Amino acid sequence: MQVPWETSFYPDLDTSWMRAVHLVLEYFVTRTPKSYIEQEETHVSWYYHDCGEYGVAQAGEMMNTLIEGPLANLPLQIVNTGYRIYVRPRAVSKGKTVQMLVDDLEKKVGRIDFMSFIGRFIAGKHIRT
Repeated sequence: MQVPWETSFYPDLDTSWMRAVHLVLEYFVTRTPKSYIEQEETHVSWYYHDCGEYGVAQAGEMMNTLIEGPLANLPLQIVNTGYRIYVRPRAVSKGKTVQMLVDDLEKKVGRIDFMSFIGRFIAGKHIRT
């Protein structure tokens, strides 16, 4: 059975916060050579993996700026992986997305005997909510 392609598991996701976060990230891109921004459907990322110790220092300053500014009182998470910082809604995660995928697929095709997912886990010590 062929299942039609779906583009989003979060069609009602409020992304109004992204503009304010993006402005902060743009500010840090101008201050941090070799850093850059990527925006996805559910999150915004700032990469600093090629910026050395200066990038690490800027990452700490950026986290504080985001937490005290655009993230204040919003249901968002800020995650520092050691080479990028990304901001996402608390309602969005790889685990939740996989669970939604499995639930939706089981509704469409019935019981699934085996499914394998491979990915990278980020330790919770780097997540600020």
